[in-house]
Amino acid sequence: MSYSLRELMVVALIAGLGLATLNAGGWLASGMIFLAMVLLMGLAIVALVGNGIERAYAIGFVIPAICYGVLVWSGGNRELDPYESQLPASHLLQPLFQAMAKTTWVDIFSGKEIPKPKAPTASSGGFLGVGVSQGVPKESINRETFMKTGHLLFALAMGYAGAKFAVAVDRRSTPQAP
Repeated sequence: MSYSLRELMVVALIAGLGLATLNAGGWLASGMIFLAMVLLMGLAIVALVGNGIERAYAIGFVIPAICYGVLVWSGGNRELDPYESQLPASHLLQPLFQAMAKTTWVDIFSGKEIPKPKAPTASSGGFLGVGVSQGVPKESINRETFMKTGHLLFALAMGYAGAKFAVAVDRRSTPQAP
């Protein structure tokens, strides 16, 4: 397998955008998902109408990416929560989420940030419903957007690895001209 400088630059660019998207979310995540869909659709077209090494690359990219997407989709909403997920990729995303997300406590009535409430005790009246905090935790990163973007990056990585493998197999199986 050989790598060109252009190919390495594109992979580094997509990885950098992906990591920035994990932290930013919002419109940046939507844009990244849109670009990945366009890439996948374009490669699906090349897989159907292309020839030679381009077709091998496209087929090798599309099949693993779609298989990974189906695997995540079959897991349901559970795979979109880093604390309830089952897939190995989700388990790899959990420590990254924990390192990137900041949890603060917000007053449910005023919306202002408050100190983290202490656990209720019998002496504070917490067990009787008195003295219970009116704060709720708020994470700085949306869990679902983070996991969707993370799984998208894993699908792209699987697709890229599959494409490189398909090209290597195609080169070995295609007879060389003398």
